[in-house]
Amino acid sequence: MDLSSDYESDDDAARHEDGEIETVGAAWSLLPEALIRLPAQTGEFFVASGTKILITDCGWPEHAVPVFDVHSRSLTLGPRPHSRTCPHTPIYMPVGRNVVSVDAGSSTKLLYPPPPERSSFAWSWDKLADKPPFRRVDVTCHAAHPDGQTLFVSTVNKGAPATFTLDTGAEDGVAVWKQHGRWKLPFKGQALFDPALDAWVGLSGDKDTLGHLCSSDVPPVEADDAGSEMAPLWRLSKEKMLCGDPGEEHLGADLVYMGGRSKFCILQCFSISDPYKEKVNEENLPRRHLLQLITFTLKYDKNGQLTTAKRRRVRCFELLRHADPLFDDIRAFWI
Repeated sequence: MDLSSDYESDDDAARHEDGEIETVGAAWSLLPEALIRLPAQTGEFFVASGTKILITDCGWPEHAVPVFDVHSRSLTLGPRPHSRTCPHTPIYMPVGRNVVSVDAGSSTKLLYPPPPERSSFAWSWDKLADKPPFRRVDVTCHAAHPDGQTLFVSTVNKGAPATFTLDTGAEDGVAVWKQHGRWKLPFKGQALFDPALDAWVGLSGDKDTLGHLCSSDVPPVEADDAGSEMAPLWRLSKEKMLCGDPGEEHLGADLVYMGGRSKFCILQCFSISDPYKEKVNEENLPRRHLLQLITFTLKYDKNGQLTTAKRRRVRCFELLRHADPLFDDIRAFWI
């Protein structure tokens, strides 16, 4: 999807109030034509590194995965990271230009280009660390430190929060998971570093604040004794960015950092009742499934609260019904 007009334009503060909403194009549009189609059971099997997108579990050969380069529009094959060392489905976490695969059994790092002795693929995976000190199902969010190599992972196990770190750039190639603190970051899924705010930004992980954004101060890589007890300062956005209409049913969302000065895009899947079709029964109306894109910039106001700056631009696309299983786990990348 081409968002270059939103990315390159500078909103005129004299003509637009903060938080003003502008709809771009028709209320509902057709999705742009797909560049390529590949089968995948869920969005969690898509991960990006640079200009390349890996589809890590799509029913292709057992030890290979397709790698699609968006710029060259070419498709190559790479090795599957969990063919031996990762028997279960990993979580893929971008760190700088690398991708770390974290599984119940071990953690591995994507290498590109690979060492000469492994030239059969354009990609290779190296074991990075032993079994992580947490279960995959307990992971609530993750974020890459702005140092470009440290991974932060927050978990909740039996109500107890914790945050762990992993140095993915260890000189000897062997990293060790460390518990950073007995607290968790406030996000759901991946948080993104915004240098203009000097903070991580992500979707709120609290069900009571669904649709709001959060920003969090970035803690130092090395935690001291006091820091292990105190979570970094975080803020909740004043605006609710998702499902402002009571008739909208939220299905899934993803946040993309577009670079520049605090420029972001939220992609949300939701459904609404279709007013143009007859009722199936008194309690069940046919639902229309939509993908909404909201581009905006973020700032802190004079009181230090997180808020959207200038106007928000909204696009809305109609989705096909047969894609229902993917709605709650969409993936998007800014390339």
